[in-house]
Amino acid sequence: MPPTDPCILILTSSTGGGHDQRAYAFQEWVRRLYGDRVTVHVEHILENSSRLTRFGVWTYNTIQRHAPALHNIYWYIAELFGMMQGRGLGWGGGYFTALLQRWQPHVILSVHDSTNRGYFDVARRMFGDRVCCATYCGEFSGGFGYSRIWISPHVDLFYSRTAEAERHALALGLPAAKARRFQNFLAPHALAPPMDSDARSRFLRDELGLLPDRFTILLATGAVGANRHIAHLETLRPFADRIQVIVICGHNQRLLSRVAAWSENRSGALRTSVKGHSRRVPQLLQAADLVVARGGANLAAEAVFTGCPILFFVRSIMPQERLTVRYLSSKGAALSFSSDRELARAVAGLLDSPDRMRQLREGIAATRASDHPEEFVRALVTRGEELAHS
Repeated sequence: MPPTDPCILILTSSTGGGHDQRAYAFQEWVRRLYGDRVTVHVEHILENSSRLTRFGVWTYNTIQRHAPALHNIYWYIAELFGMMQGRGLGWGGGYFTALLQRWQPHVILSVHDSTNRGYFDVARRMFGDRVCCATYCGEFSGGFGYSRIWISPHVDLFYSRTAEAERHALALGLPAAKARRFQNFLAPHALAPPMDSDARSRFLRDELGLLPDRFTILLATGAVGANRHIAHLETLRPFADRIQVIVICGHNQRLLSRVAAWSENRSGALRTSVKGHSRRVPQLLQAADLVVARGGANLAAEAVFTGCPILFFVRSIMPQERLTVRYLSSKGAALSFSSDRELARAVAGLLDSPDRMRQLREGIAATRASDHPEEFVRALVTRGEELAHS
């Protein structure tokens, strides 16, 4: 009988957008590198396995969209629920067992904090050492906001994004022999070749309808649409003779309509380029001098990779977002604000201080690692091949 092709099962959930982005990035890299020789299945296990966990996902995203400050309470509820799952899958266990029987995975990769404890227990009981249980944790640092349920006693390989996050995982009980570090877990399209000054000028002028020599700010939003774009645009309008703004609205069509109407009717002299969902965020980050965003880990990772300094909006900040803000601020790669007045003051200060902008660019450049997604993907596929052929 010929050897079985390796199968990789990825466990994710659509709480926010970063987990899914990493899951589908891995799947896309496997297709590019291995074609059909490796099977990858992405499973939204929380949404699909039980009504209770599906409700938890809905609650998370509703809070994030409408009242992010409540995550400072909901975070503890999710932690308690996750620790209970660590004693065995009380919710969704039957679904997950059937999923394992169907796919017979050689590698299970968790990219979500709530898909480790309990899930790896069930997989280990079913397959023993014939499966590799791996986790990729996308947090930038440790402390409050870093979920304890990232750590499962049954994990074989645990990847942290930074040294600071790795140290926290070790403090929570992760054995050092299982610890790995990898930063640039990005999709192929996110590895856009760097633009020189001429290419950047052409992109701003021809693709975005903006001025090549104007200070450019990118307003970003997360996958579920948490934003204050209109308020930020109103705050930036007095700087119309010195800046221009790129606005990303994601999949939020209502937001796109509102921002487009504002740009057409109320922007005054402030130049804007309004986009919905775009796979060209890496190019937009390269075109921008500064990105204004919440503390989402994936956008921050893309900003680090492209070298675009960040101005974090930290009002009603979520526990998980604190980890990103804390790390990049400590590296001199980001500033933060919590009110319209602070936003205006920060932008004015950067416009009037080229040295401060230079320091921010140097700070974010210093945080970038040289690793490549292929290294991470090949390491897990190789482990899957070893198990498939054993």
